[in-house]
Amino acid sequence: MLAGEFSVWLQRRSTLSVCCLVGAAGALCPLAFSPFHLVPVLFLSFALLVRVIALARGCGTALAFGWAFGFGYFVGGLYWIEYAFVVAQMGTLLGCFAVGLISVALGLVVAIVAVLTKLTGFTGVRQSMAFACFWTLGEWLRSFGVLGGFPWNLVGYTWAFSDELIQVASLLGVFSLSAVTVFVAALPGGLINAEASKTKCCLWGGVTVVCFGLVWVFGFHRLGEAPTRMVDGVMLRLVQANVLQIQKRRTDLWEDNLLAHVELTSVVGDMPITHVIWPETAVPYPLAHAPGALSFLAKAIPEGSLLLTGALRMEAGKNNGRRIWNGLSVVTSSGEIVASYDKRQLVPFGEYVPFRKWFSFTKIVSGSRDFSAGTGAHNLEVAGLPLLRPLICYEVIFPGSIIRDGERPEWLLNLTNDAWYGHTSGPYQHFTQARLRSVEEGLPLVRSANTGISAVVDPYGRVLARLELGEKGVLDSGLPVAIAEATLYSRVGNLPVLLLSLFLLGVLLLTKDRGTGSRSRLH
Repeated sequence: MLAGEFSVWLQRRSTLSVCCLVGAAGALCPLAFSPFHLVPVLFLSFALLVRVIALARGCGTALAFGWAFGFGYFVGGLYWIEYAFVVAQMGTLLGCFAVGLISVALGLVVAIVAVLTKLTGFTGVRQSMAFACFWTLGEWLRSFGVLGGFPWNLVGYTWAFSDELIQVASLLGVFSLSAVTVFVAALPGGLINAEASKTKCCLWGGVTVVCFGLVWVFGFHRLGEAPTRMVDGVMLRLVQANVLQIQKRRTDLWEDNLLAHVELTSVVGDMPITHVIWPETAVPYPLAHAPGALSFLAKAIPEGSLLLTGALRMEAGKNNGRRIWNGLSVVTSSGEIVASYDKRQLVPFGEYVPFRKWFSFTKIVSGSRDFSAGTGAHNLEVAGLPLLRPLICYEVIFPGSIIRDGERPEWLLNLTNDAWYGHTSGPYQHFTQARLRSVEEGLPLVRSANTGISAVVDPYGRVLARLELGEKGVLDSGLPVAIAEATLYSRVGNLPVLLLSLFLLGVLLLTKDRGTGSRSRLH
């Protein structure tokens, strides 16, 4: 009865009014992600979207509803980007404009999902299933699309509060979690559209409970047979100096910031430290061109230990210019740089300006020169450590691209500087995505963040130790051992989920009952 009355109420509203409503519903969705994990809001939001898609008069109206939902979804999930513009002293207005522009663009993906769902003419379970398939394909598309993609806040990340529920990502990755979650969340809307009986609704409610129950049982069983083991002879020290970004930008404070890391490195611990790890750009200038800084660091590194630190690298380029990279340097206690890694996946408009020939926009990171993308080997060999895969900042958020060709590493090292985003949801969401890479690849993750969250995560995504956001200190920990055999996802990647989504869509379309369209329409 309430559903019918609500549908009548919707049909009496203007297109603009309904767009505002579904936009607000989309803006609620980020509450399901870290740090809140209020997952029930997804059922309200996605059910409403599926309902209004069915009631839409045509594809144009469905496009508007989908875009409004997507715009709200991304504004609510990416609001923290505005904080970086404030830190960069570019102004709140420009920051809000950037968030809005990004949300406008990403919202188009959801708009296309809505139109494709409308075109199928499905109602009921079929509509929810088709919508989930299109949504999953849309998430993949925006993950590896224009400017390298931006796979932030994939719906599957909402279950990261449960170690058990995320274990299914070891089979088919986070996109599989997204597909199941969106289908279940959209199901009430589909059932309402089909005017399903109470019996059918209860039946599908039971199916939902059983599905998530099986996922949880799989995770519980997997974790129960997976005690955490540590690599012999390795003791890591993660340094979190909690230097605010406003301080990192001031050149007159660079020495003080460096000293803060050195002082924490020198703290006496319970166990001998074999490797010290500093976060992204902990050293704010090219070490190879700063012999004084190298000498200073050498004195702080425990005898026989190594320092793995975020640092810049610079080389002479063409026409007397210089090229600069953001990356990682490995320094010995004698002041020698023995290994390095250059960041390969750069942040558009943050570390470089796309289409520089046509735009004179100033990048957010200090300095007029764009960073160059690294082209070196993915893995890094460091004395005393298993083979590692460095990941600088948001390189860690791309599912399926962590390990490509070549030898499989034995652990992941993520250096990041989330101070750009203060105490917002951004750093929490970033950490959640890093954790899921451990589950997908079956590899432990060590994460060193300037202001947090720094952590040691085992190959099942379990957090063994962490320093919270805004906390200053050190984290001494062993290094977990990787799972001996690569996970199924590590071997097959995203292809099975994408093919399964296309297959299900094909089956639905081939068995389509053309008489199931919804008669009620929204203007």
